Amino acid sequence: MYYIEQETYFTRSLKNVTVDSATLEVELVDLYKFTSYTVYVVARTNKDGLSSEKVNAFTDEDSKYAIF
Repeated sequence: MYYIEQETYFTRSLKNVTVDSATLEVELVDLYKFTSYTVYVVARTNKDGLSSEKVNAFTDEDSKYAIF
């Protein structure tokens, strides 16, 4: 799973979380408050596969948790 900040005054950086095939949920941590993120998933075996549709998520101003 990859995620990156959108239109922010913070330094943008593409982050990723690697999970195994049995994982059904992922918690993204250390997000900036009141920030928009783009999130997408890429399947991988020995090379990257196709990526999922991109989803926009937002953290609210008093929390570091994303709202989908």
